[in-house]
Amino acid sequence: MKRLYFSTIVFCLFGINQIYAQGCVAIRGFSGCASGMGNTFGVSEGEFFTSAGFRYFKSFRHFRGAEEEHERIEQGTEVINHSYFLDLSINYGITDRLYATAILPMLYHDRSSMYEHGGNPPNGLGERHHTSSYGLGDIRLGAGYWLLDPNQSNKHNLAFGLGVKLPTGKYDYKDTFYNQ
Repeated sequence: MKRLYFSTIVFCLFGINQIYAQGCVAIRGFSGCASGMGNTFGVSEGEFFTSAGFRYFKSFRHFRGAEEEHERIEQGTEVINHSYFLDLSINYGITDRLYATAILPMLYHDRSSMYEHGGNPPNGLGERHHTSSYGLGDIRLGAGYWLLDPNQSNKHNLAFGLGVKLPTGKYDYKDTFYNQ
């Protein structure tokens, strides 16, 4: 409910009355550099905290501008994307306020379609083919500092952090792509 109120306030303050889709959402992973820090003020000096985050995404609806092409699903010609993201993270308390984070992202993507693989034959639907990729994504390393002492009885805290994303993912991954 708090998010609804916050969104309403933001829309009213900035006069926003329309929101548009962001385009092809299947290519984005949406993960940050502070994995595992959401439910705690962090780790004490010399402690480790490990966590795993999993996200799944499926897209299959098609839009041309603002209009959805419902017939694509009815005809079975929709493009279907499945994306799986697993982020393994470890945090280390350098001091009670200063911490370091490392995140190892593993991913799997599968895209199936009919028209991208040679098109549909004129006498009806052809076969649905899949193209996929998987492996290690871009590793993220970061450090942060809690602005308020976590050992105090604070209900809230704020951290300042800085991170870097290393290009460890394989940008030119290749898979079988069918063509008639």
